[in-house]
Amino acid sequence: MVVCWCAQLAGRFWGPLVLQPFLLHVFTSTDLPPPSYLGTIARRRLAYAGGAVLVAAGTAACLTTDLFDRPGDAAQGLAVVVGLGALTAPAWLRGQVRPVRDSLGAAAGADGVGLLLALLGGAGGLWLVAGVLATGAAVLGRAAFGSVPSVDLARLARESARAAQSQTYAVTGTLHHALDLYRPEPRGRTSALLRADGQLRGRLAQGAVRALRTPGRAAAAGAALLVGGAALTAWMAGAVCGYLGSGWVSETWRGLRDELTLPPLYGEWRGGALGRALAWPGAALAAGTLVGGVLALVLPWPRHGASPLETLPLVVGSVVLSRLRRA
Repeated sequence: MVVCWCAQLAGRFWGPLVLQPFLLHVFTSTDLPPPSYLGTIARRRLAYAGGAVLVAAGTAACLTTDLFDRPGDAAQGLAVVVGLGALTAPAWLRGQVRPVRDSLGAAAGADGVGLLLALLGGAGGLWLVAGVLATGAAVLGRAAFGSVPSVDLARLARESARAAQSQTYAVTGTLHHALDLYRPEPRGRTSALLRADGQLRGRLAQGAVRALRTPGRAAAAGAALLVGGAALTAWMAGAVCGYLGSGWVSETWRGLRDELTLPPLYGEWRGGALGRALAWPGAALAAGTLVGGVLALVLPWPRHGASPLETLPLVVGSVVLSRLRRA
């Protein structure tokens, strides 16, 4: 159930309860209970979201399959599309109002149900799929709307302010600033950047510690680097994974952008900025390529003759140019 994962992830960053900051301030300044206005807004936006998913899924099914061309299957296909729209809307709300562990549990349960349906094969056909989607929508909707009264209004105010600021950045053409607002904030391990004598650690050690301060991002970067190294002989797939991984694994790109665009505080520093920024992501990309290359020897990856010596400079150059273009 990929739709359940994607809807809850979207709700975690930009959910249906995100309002304009001034409008939310007006509501919270009154004596109205939060469910009275948040519930109304949520129901209206979920109806819009469900309708949009219904139209998109129905259009995709019409263009890519012959499901609606057969009169006997048209009703079943329509039921599945309606169930998909009905499931997406409450999953979007649940991703915002419930903790991450609950969202992961719901998505894992949806995956289990999807696997069970795949094992059952054709038993029951599309009517069974539609019934499961409708049941899941009812269960998720009840749980999500039941959590609306317990929404943290302070957190909702922060999310609304961040959304309004990101919209302003996006409209004015500075999309990279809008994306920066949704980057995970580093936490913990600040003292690990220093040695026992109070001096900063080396460049590679600093990069590794800073990567570990955002563990989710670092895990995604590590997976992308390994896949990119293993698929490097399939040039395009490996290059894309290496590009994503080397960008995610390090926060030094933001420091490089600031160092090259902002005025220096203690005089001009000539040279070394690019080398300092490339030390950790370059080492991580090389390590991922090495380990992934070993995996590629035992995995049946497609091979097109591209070598790491040809690809890695292009990947690193693309990352650098992308970050400098955003400056």
